[in-house]
Amino acid sequence: MPLYANGCPTLVFQTALGKRSRSDTGYLNLHGQTIQPETLLIKQPFTLIAFFMLPHIVPSLFGVSAGELTDSYLDLSEISHFHRHIIDTKFF
Repeated sequence: MPLYANGCPTLVFQTALGKRSRSDTGYLNLHGQTIQPETLLIKQPFTLIAFFMLPHIVPSLFGVSAGELTDSYLDLSEISHFHRHIIDTKFF
């Protein structure tokens, strides 16, 4: 699946593991601003849900700048403070 250079950080949930830049992706990933087109390879049937964001939103939600993730991604299961933030968030 092609990843187009749209300049937007993207939160991606996918139901199957894949590869990007010869690295394994998890089920929930934060993709940085894509400047260079790339490919996400998933070899089985899958569902993918993507939330496109403005770059200034990323530090508030994830504690990293969008610029740090340019043309790369971060497996959110590896960020323990992200898990605490979600658990501690009060919606009401």
